[in-house]
Amino acid sequence: MVINALDAKGLFADTPVRMPNQLLSVSALPFTTTIFEARTQLSALETANTPLVNLAQGTGGLFFHNSNDLTLGFRELAAVPEVTYRLGFRPGERSEGRYHRLQVKLSRPGAYLVQARRGYFVPARGTEPATSPRQKLDREVSAGGVLANFPARI
Repeated sequence: MVINALDAKGLFADTPVRMPNQLLSVSALPFTTTIFEARTQLSALETANTPLVNLAQGTGGLFFHNSNDLTLGFRELAAVPEVTYRLGFRPGERSEGRYHRLQVKLSRPGAYLVQARRGYFVPARGTEPATSPRQKLDREVSAGGVLANFPARI
């Protein structure tokens, strides 16, 4: 299952916030302080996107950000690819119980967009399947096919 994510903040163009009683002292601050505050605030906003980025990249999805055109974002994230390939293989016994990285490369980089997972986990033989609702959802998200009949509350 591929999960796409969209950052609804759009482009961020704001200055560090100061209280009215602090405005008089701003002119006495060095310019480097203003630059530092702006970078720190931008860094904090980028850090807030980390869960969305990890979710999208971990499943081979797209992350739409740094744009105020949300209509385009929804269109890009909902678009069905023109061509889809599904590659599969059977891992050997030595690979059980470990995480394995995957890398997909194109012979002509930049010609196409590749959406691929970064890796997969092969459970060890003899381990019991996950039974809690969260573990079941995690297992289904990392598997292929259609997910049905799992508990959810809104």
